[in-house]
Amino acid sequence: MDKETSHTGVDLDGTLAFYDHYRGPTHIGPPIPRMLRRVHHWLRQGREVWIFTARVHPSKPDAEEARAAIEAWCTLHLGQTLPVTCEKDPDMVEFWDDRAHQVRRNTGLPVDPTVEALGRELADRLLEIAEEPPSRDYLARKNHRMEYAGQHGGMVHYCFADAPHVVVTLPAAYSADGRTFQLTPEVRMHWVWDAEVGQPVVTGAAHDHILALVLGDNKILDTHIFHVKPPP
Repeated sequence: MDKETSHTGVDLDGTLAFYDHYRGPTHIGPPIPRMLRRVHHWLRQGREVWIFTARVHPSKPDAEEARAAIEAWCTLHLGQTLPVTCEKDPDMVEFWDDRAHQVRRNTGLPVDPTVEALGRELADRLLEIAEEPPSRDYLARKNHRMEYAGQHGGMVHYCFADAPHVVVTLPAAYSADGRTFQLTPEVRMHWVWDAEVGQPVVTGAAHDHILALVLGDNKILDTHIFHVKPPP
């Protein structure tokens, strides 16, 4: 699959827009805030998002009228027109829908909705916090001990011990300086403001190794892994 053509499909009625009953081809309900935030976040990341809806199925005589209404709705609430389709294609890497039931590939087994919901809920919480990040002054004021808050999809989440609403999300594994480092619940993590580089540095200590990550603009600028010799 070509990453440049891959896209995420999002159902309209009942998923992205409120729906109770059909009111005509041009009526679309107000946006559902949580899903709208999620789509906004994807678009800012540069992800391709398509509206997936039966409203534009060729069998419907008012399909083009509905398409125009959907495009106008997207422009109003998302600031841009999104592609609209009713067909699933090989480039759709993810699909969000109020009727779909996910199964694990090649097994026929349904995904545990409880586990999946916990992961989604955590991701939603992180997304909401990202919309209103803590101020630079707050983060620079002092060092912060970080507490393990969970792991989902190869990413580990930490919150500040003195401010649980501030969450930092980091990849679970690192390689640097010829060494590897894995973030686990046992790793002691701290957020330190480095006045010399003018950036926050996240440090993790586990056994005889220390991880140091220089952060900036929602990305890791530099990674180092140090070996600490035990005292004689």
